[in-house]
Amino acid sequence: MILLSSDTFRKRGLIFFLALYFLLNTLFLTKYPAMHSDESWLSGLSNYMANTGDFGVTEPFFDLKPRTPHAIRILFHGIQSVFIKFLGYHLFGMRLISLCFSILNLYFFYKLSFLIFNKQSIAFASILLLSFDIQYLYTSHLARPEIIILSLLTGSRYYFMRWSKLGHYQYDLLLALIVGIG
Repeated sequence: MILLSSDTFRKRGLIFFLALYFLLNTLFLTKYPAMHSDESWLSGLSNYMANTGDFGVTEPFFDLKPRTPHAIRILFHGIQSVFIKFLGYHLFGMRLISLCFSILNLYFFYKLSFLIFNKQSIAFASILLLSFDIQYLYTSHLARPEIIILSLLTGSRYYFMRWSKLGHYQYDLLLALIVGIG
């Protein structure tokens, strides 16, 4: 019998939890919450961008007033366009983006908690509490950019704290860029 080190056990436990969380959430991804009007609006624009191949377009379904596209939306609509191309244009595919980023956020939140408290039990308890928070579930299931922004912020915070402990301040600009893109 091979004994696993506590580090290996921790990594496998975390991977198991994140995989289980992902699989269970896919079961009710389109059922909770009810579809929000922003989801159809944003995905409609992403679909239009994907079909035209132009990120400079505006919503053809909202043409009451002339609109000017802005650069902030490029990341979110770019990700949605890729998912539309490979998974099709439907609610599950659009919400799957948010679920994937919620998993990434839980991973970074675990790493950040472990970095702060240096205890596996506290780090795991913190992602358990976060993962079952109703607002977190809601955000994880909406096809909107908030969870992507949260993931970028949490990941940047983790790396900022990790690198600052090592005295690697040259990465601050990179982290500022990542937060700015979000």
